[in-house]
This record gives sequence, structure tokens and C-alpha cells, in this order.
Amino acid sequence: MWLQKFSIMTILPLTVTVGLIEVGITPPSPDRIKELTSFLGAARIPTGLVFEETEVGGLSGITYNPQKDVYYAVSDSQGDRGYARFYTLKLHWKDEAFRLEAVEVIGVTPILDPNGEAFPLYSLDPEGIAFTGETVWISSEGNMAAGYPPFIKEFSLESGRQLTQLPIPEQLFSRDNPNIGVRNNLATESLTLTPDGKTLFTATENALIQDGPAATVNQGSPSRMIRYNLQTGLADGQFLYMTEAIAGSSLLSETLQLNGLVELLAVSERRLLALERSFSLDRGFVIRLFEVSLTEATDIGSVDSLHNQLEGITPVRKTPVLIPPEIQAEVIWDNLEGMTFGPILPDGRRSLIMVSDNNFHPLLPTQIIAWAIAPELSDSAKPSVQRLWEWLGKFFDFRG
Repeated sequence: MWLQKFSIMTILPLTVTVGLIEVGITPPSPDRIKELTSFLGAARIPTGLVFEETEVGGLSGITYNPQKDVYYAVSDSQGDRGYARFYTLKLHWKDEAFRLEAVEVIGVTPILDPNGEAFPLYSLDPEGIAFTGETVWISSEGNMAAGYPPFIKEFSLESGRQLTQLPIPEQLFSRDNPNIGVRNNLATESLTLTPDGKTLFTATENALIQDGPAATVNQGSPSRMIRYNLQTGLADGQFLYMTEAIAGSSLLSETLQLNGLVELLAVSERRLLALERSFSLDRGFVIRLFEVSLTEATDIGSVDSLHNQLEGITPVRKTPVLIPPEIQAEVIWDNLEGMTFGPILPDGRRSLIMVSDNNFHPLLPTQIIAWAIAPELSDSAKPSVQRLWEWLGKFFDFRG
């Protein structure tokens, strides 16, 4: 939503530097998500499209319902562009080629408080969404300037009414101390549910105020990943995630530059995909995709401030996911903010779906982009040495 301020955006080139292409790190092992193997196409929602008296735009998060083969995409309207809401989308594919042909808006659901009333104007900023099988969780960045904290709440698919909520760790918000908490519009942008439905992850887009500075062109920012146990309803872990630096020139004003962690997608309880989105005047948009491992990461849930306290803390391990140059050239890169796994493809690969946020800007598109990910190797297909090392890793991870 931050781009609404910058009308100059309409004339900027859209560029991308992703994963290995930028930093030259060795790809992960074959049983990991090492690359996006195919571009399956992109479809646009026309800018300014009106559906049931709402403008379809600001789509910041997306999640897949495999039971109905539909997607739910949350709009980051704060009530100023119609009521807070999420849309139901249907993707249309071309026959056996499984190329994305079109996206259709087939439903809209209001986001309502427990009493079935609209949230106060500018009190929420919906950014992330995760489907549970029966309901959706939605994360809001809140509005720190107006005193509204971030939230993570569960909503009915049918009515949109709030059902429950999760507690926000005290490090993220203080009504009494303005030097503690998330930065405005750099808060809980991401949201994802593990495949077993037992664990929910979110993360701050950049550092908390007390943890360190926001990202610059010279350095990244120490964000916090937060893990919730949905059986207890409590946060049971926080982990340090170091974002990349802004992809841009220090010669330009940093008021028009940023980089942040905008989405997470859980592969398991300890492995996730992380999407970082950078913008600068000289580079335009730069998208980075990483596979993240929590296996060796330090739990920082008891650490109130990371400022000058990073020694001895092991961050999550980030491994860039390769998007081959020949695939990159097929994509118009813009403000990608959401991603979800889609259906299994006929050849066994998994689809990965991304959505871009047009910020309700008349000249920016809303895109749905589809990729294919190579299937992970089954245990029987892995070399025996690899299976042994994986077993040892799991054993010692369990033990410690």
C-alpha cells in the first residue's frame, strides 16, 4: 500500500533480480525447492474493475482452497476504498498444457468484527491470508500512527465475521512506549499455515523499532518471524530473519526506497518460502525468493531488543531459489506481495501462484502469476548417503 504516495511510479521500469542470479550462492540440494522450473503464464484483473460495488485492487495476499479449486485474495483497503474484504478468485487453465489463461472474480466477502460490524476506518490494513480448510486467518499491519496495533484473526468464509484472534507478542506493540513495536506499514505483512494446519507463521516486514533500523541500500534489516501453535493459541517461537539490502543506489533519496519480507509460504514446520520485494527509483521492483530453514535458528521470543544484541543469535538459514533467466524474461515484474501453492500439475510438479498489489493505482495492474516447482525426491529416489544424512539431521534435531 506504500506505493500510493508515489505517482512517479507510473513511469518507472519494472525490473527483477532473483535468488542465485544476484548473489551467486550454490543451489540447495535436490530434495529442496531449488528452482522454479517453468513459467505457467500470467493473467490480469483489469485495473478499476468493479465487482459487487467494490473496486478489485490492493490484493496483498492469496491462499488456495483445493476442495473447491478457488483462491481467496485479501485486499489491503483500510475502509477508505470500500469496506475491508477478501475476494474469491477462479483461475482458468488451457487444457493439458496447463497454462494460465484467465482469472475470474467470483465472490467478495466483507471482513467484519465479532459483532458483524465493519472495523473502524483506518484501523486495519489487511495484508496476509491463510485458508484453514473451513475458515481463513487474516493478518493486519494495523495503523500505528492512529494507535491501532497489528492483528491476526480468524474469519468465517461465509459471513466474514471474526471468530477468534491470536495474541500479538508484546515486543510488537506498546501503547505507552513509542520506541517499542513495529514500524508503521512495515509490520505483519505475511501469513502462512503449515500443511498439517497446526502451525501459523507471520513476520515483520522490517525490524521492530527497538531491534534496529529499516533496510537501506547498504544493509538489510533484522525482521522477526513469529510462530504460533494453533492448538494452544499462543506464539511459541520467534526467529531472526535478516532481509536483504535495498537493490538501488544510495545517491537517491531513501524516502523512495525500501526492501522487506512481504510473504511467507510454509512447506513444513521448519521450512518455508520467503518472498522479499524491493523498490528503488533506479532499479524499480526487484523480487527475491528464498527457501528458509528454522532448524538451527535461535528462538528469540524472550529477547526484547535485538539492538547490538545479535552476537550469539543464529538467524534462519536463507537459500535463494533460482528463477532461470529464460523464465524471468517472460514475466512483467511488479509489486508482488502474496503467494500460495496451487494444484498439483499433471506431470507431478507443484504450482506456485503469486499476486501483485496494484495499490489501487490507475496505471498499475493486478497480476496473477503461475509457476511450476519440480517435485521433491521421494525417499526411495534419493541416494543412500543423502538419506543417511537426512536421517541423522532429523535425529539430532529431534534430540535437541
